[in-house]
Amino acid sequence: MSHTTLSQPCVHPPPLPPPITHTHLPYPLSLHTQFPPIHRRSKLAAAPLKNDSWVWQRRKRAFDTPAERACTVFCEGDLLQAVQLAGIFQDSKEFVDMPMRVDPEIILDKFSTLNPEAKQDKYTLSQFVNEHFLPPGSELVAIQPQDFTDTPSVLSSLTPNSTYYGWAQYLNQAFASLTRKVSEDVFLNPQRYSILRRTHPVVIPGGRFRESYYWDSYWIVLGLLACDMKDTARGLVQNLLDDVANFGFVPNGGRIYYLNRSQPPLLSEMVLALLEADEALMKGKRVVNVYDFRERRWRMIFSFLCFLWRAFVYKSCSFPPSPLSVPPSSSSTKN
Repeated sequence: MSHTTLSQPCVHPPPLPPPITHTHLPYPLSLHTQFPPIHRRSKLAAAPLKNDSWVWQRRKRAFDTPAERACTVFCEGDLLQAVQLAGIFQDSKEFVDMPMRVDPEIILDKFSTLNPEAKQDKYTLSQFVNEHFLPPGSELVAIQPQDFTDTPSVLSSLTPNSTYYGWAQYLNQAFASLTRKVSEDVFLNPQRYSILRRTHPVVIPGGRFRESYYWDSYWIVLGLLACDMKDTARGLVQNLLDDVANFGFVPNGGRIYYLNRSQPPLLSEMVLALLEADEALMKGKRVVNVYDFRERRWRMIFSFLCFLWRAFVYKSCSFPPSPLSVPPSSSSTKN
């Protein structure tokens, strides 16, 4: 009995890219320390961005001051580590959402004058934070969208006083209570904020989430269109298109500490939803091709049993303590 063999040769992964140096980074070197790009010399590899690509140029420009300056407080450094490890806030997201009263360089200089014991004292750190930072989320102003209405057309398709009718009313009112605009000082002193500048109002999830999020916005846009709030929906999409223009991609959320990762690409679906609702909504707008960046930046090549498998990976590479949470291992190490 003869054995059948495969005549087609094994398919091997392409050569690994060269090692990344500071000249290859899409952002300054200090941010690379906290947010290294996905690049490992193993069976798992990622293609780096070319220095002359439009994505690289825009990300480098976006990470220049003032975002770079704000990141020295909100993304990395001794102050962030001290505050998060001290456990001043039950939710570690509180601190990184607090606007600075003065420029970050002044705050870091004052923090450097504290003695080592004071930098580990919870009461001293709490006093320092209260003296130099404003309440979290105070850079956002609650507004009611101009196109909001208590009686959107979707209600006419539902039975009055029914469960669905009341639910639709509740969701419609949520848009009025969760819409925010960025304060003017964010544009005047962006180096003092972790929030990204937004030229159009945003609809936030609420609770501890005081900023807009990428794929959350897709469902919000669909809801806004169903509630006849086309202008607000267009503004949300335009904010994300501005992110692509500024950073070369849409970050996970509307804060600088989200600039090291993204979410599943739904921007094109949002643009399509606007066009299907009213073609005039995107008239005169230049919609960039975001697929090329998604393909190049988030593509991971897996070699398994001589076959290539392609996947899109959405994760963050950083060193603890992260801006959003402190792993239990870090707290136990401190104690």
